Amino acid sequence: MKRIVFLAALACAAVACTSVAKKAGEPRHELTLHYDRPADFFEEALPIGNGRIGAMIYGGAKEERISLNDITLWTGEPDRGMDHPDVSGRDYTGAVEDVREALAKEDYRLAEKLQERLQGHHSEIYQPLGTLRIRHDDEGAVSCYRRELNISDAVASVSYLRDDQPYKATYFASAPDSVIVVRMQYAPGLKALVSFESPQPGRPAQDGTTLRYDGYVAYHAYPGHYRSGPDQFLYDPQRGIHFRTIVHAEAPAGGTITAQADGLHIEDCPELILYILNSTSFAGFDRDPVQEGLPYRELAEANLGRIKD
Repeated sequence: MKRIVFLAALACAAVACTSVAKKAGEPRHELTLHYDRPADFFEEALPIGNGRIGAMIYGGAKEERISLNDITLWTGEPDRGMDHPDVSGRDYTGAVEDVREALAKEDYRLAEKLQERLQGHHSEIYQPLGTLRIRHDDEGAVSCYRRELNISDAVASVSYLRDDQPYKATYFASAPDSVIVVRMQYAPGLKALVSFESPQPGRPAQDGTTLRYDGYVAYHAYPGHYRSGPDQFLYDPQRGIHFRTIVHAEAPAGGTITAQADGLHIEDCPELILYILNSTSFAGFDRDPVQEGLPYRELAEANLGRIKD
């Protein structure tokens, strides 16, 4: 009898999990990656992007973590066209002669070391934009977990049952609107904290249902093998590429969104939509990102205005 009851319970659980997918109305394409647990590492997260801004989705049930980036967020300033002789003062012509001499002596290890003089100065370094976190307050039991990326539609999703109530989050990046969208649905009402943090120096701000972060990256970065630690990156608020990140929240089905110093507090929202936008001052490889940079603040706000309209 116990065996029959146990099998019946398993069957009910299977039907419940199947119903989550059916309620979501998700077509099952062959080009779909799917997993039964959240990602632990960056390499396990699911990517979305529009060619300029991108996100890596971890899919945590207790805390969702989304790593964000922007293709124009690099350290550095325009290359001034300066020559970069080595410490001995030898120019590139002299460096070529030194390499040839080492090769003639069949000292290939020395030749390999000397040819580094011909590579010029090191390039600058790509920088992460920041991390969006969604911390759920609900402690209910999670079951029937599924995290997937539909490559055919370029849409990621996370779904599960929390105390037998279906939860679903959908993620996509829009190229025309230059925005990443997160839509969360949970009938009992979402209770969560939405926050944004960046490893780049800057200033956070909150306003109504919107988070903003104005930051800047280093005007120069040394390669890690040459210099590491706090001296690797050189910062100056009057130099380097600047950016504004905006996280705007809407609750179409009711509930409350309150901005506080630690983020957006979400209460009793059956549906929550997050719009993530970013603009930088990058105006081209040959333009100073501060003196000749794009009006990144105005561009970010104008994009938000179009989305809200």
